[in-house]
Amino acid sequence: MTVVEECTPPDRQDSSGWLTFSHCGHKNKKDFFKSRRGSLVLRLKKANFLEESSVRGAGTGSKMSRAMQIHATKGQPQSEIITAQRSQKGGSSHGGPLRFKNAMMFWLRCNEEVLDKRLDDRVDDMMNRGLVQELLDFHNTYNEERLKNMDKSVAYTQGIFQSIGFKEFHPYLTLKAEERDTDSGKQLLEKGIEDLKLVTRRYARRQIKWIKNRFIRSKDREVPEIYGLDATDLDTWDENVLKPAIDIVGARLGLPDYKTSIKPLPKEDPIDNSLEENFCNVCQRVFTEKYQWEVHLKSNRHKRELAKKKRKENQQNEATKKVKATVEDADAST
Repeated sequence: MTVVEECTPPDRQDSSGWLTFSHCGHKNKKDFFKSRRGSLVLRLKKANFLEESSVRGAGTGSKMSRAMQIHATKGQPQSEIITAQRSQKGGSSHGGPLRFKNAMMFWLRCNEEVLDKRLDDRVDDMMNRGLVQELLDFHNTYNEERLKNMDKSVAYTQGIFQSIGFKEFHPYLTLKAEERDTDSGKQLLEKGIEDLKLVTRRYARRQIKWIKNRFIRSKDREVPEIYGLDATDLDTWDENVLKPAIDIVGARLGLPDYKTSIKPLPKEDPIDNSLEENFCNVCQRVFTEKYQWEVHLKSNRHKRELAKKKRKENQQNEATKKVKATVEDADAST
């Protein structure tokens, strides 16, 4: 299969299932895609290897690699497989029907205040088990030198460095060793701990929203029934979680002596998650679904980037005015 004219990846795989590229002078698939990313997207699209929405979001090369892997193992372009899945009974714009028709899901839920406390306690437990030293070791080994050679505004937006639990401690980690034991150093550490708790709670809320949108507010996607079980009081785990779950599964399997009055969670008004391509010039990100785009425009990240862009534009305008005024003064003096 000819994808890149100057470098044709073979239709064979390594032991992990990935295509091998060493024959053409590249160390690995990452090296290959990095060197050919722009032209590769166009050629993949032209060759119909990629499903259309994957082409739009193929900025990192991972989706391109996956498309080539599918073609090598299945003998078909990814786009043909996706189209066939969507055309099946129960298929939707987001993919094919359920693979296992008798599937069900249990969603363990609890009171929001209880969940917040559990999340905070989890952070405290991480601190007691040596999180700070682990972060210091990671910073000294991988992050300290990296920060010297890059724009600080994007330092924690890439790879593992954007993970929750690391960037929140940046002010503390970048202190000198003797400064960390001072009052100001201890305050920065406490600030990092509080920030970690805050973003963890926010992340939990995003997870809850994702579950609702994916399974309860789904518009046309075939999803399994989802049962909500109350895990607020762990002392009543057997009565509120374990026994109800066993009864639900037993009743579904038609086993004798298993009955339940618990119903699946009712569907809510669906969101409009139709496929729609949008590109954010401010954040340089591609969105392939309408709902994702609407959420992004309201997000704090987008607002921060927008404010940063406006500040930069204002600074550039001010600099231009100063240069223009200087030139005018020079012209007037001559």
